[in-house]
Amino acid sequence: MQTLCELSKYQILKFTIPGVPVAKGRPKFSTRGGYAQAYTPSKTTKAEQFVATTFLEGNSAFAQLVDDNTKTILPRRVLDRYKSIVQNGGRAQQTAESGTAVGRDTERAAALRDAGRTFGIAVTLRFWCPIPTGLSKRKRESLDGQLCLKKPDIDNYVKLVLDALNGIAWEDDNAVASIAASKGYSFEPRTEVCITYLQKGLDK
Repeated sequence: MQTLCELSKYQILKFTIPGVPVAKGRPKFSTRGGYAQAYTPSKTTKAEQFVATTFLEGNSAFAQLVDDNTKTILPRRVLDRYKSIVQNGGRAQQTAESGTAVGRDTERAAALRDAGRTFGIAVTLRFWCPIPTGLSKRKRESLDGQLCLKKPDIDNYVKLVLDALNGIAWEDDNAVASIAASKGYSFEPRTEVCITYLQKGLDK
């Protein structure tokens, strides 16, 4: 689920990625034709695609802003499907009123992109990892909401989400000027993402 909240100096886009957080895997290498080639592990690719589609399901208007030359983790056919959803006014039959609403959504998405390009983007991430099994009920309950100090490292969690949203939620990673992240335990594993499109620079 994704919501837009207008604030005085910036706008916030929030969404939640269900399931156990996945960390960015190290590149793997194979030898073909006598040459070593690097490739991304399939688990990482699938996780990045899930992050990107979860974002678009909440606001598919952002798919309209991805041109044919933009590189994203999603195949072009997937982006085209989300563009079709926008053009058809969602799942409901297209009407003059819904068409106007869709146009406003696309304009708002473009405005957020422009704000981020001009003043920067701040991203806040909260990774909620599953509580280890095999512990007593009391111990498991005491861990709920506490910080997680186990592997994988938090920077690998962050890297996966940022790479997945690059080219979709923002045009290029260089627009991300601030990152805050935490890693904790929960009975409901998930990743909470908050993207702030700044209306003024971070030093204002």
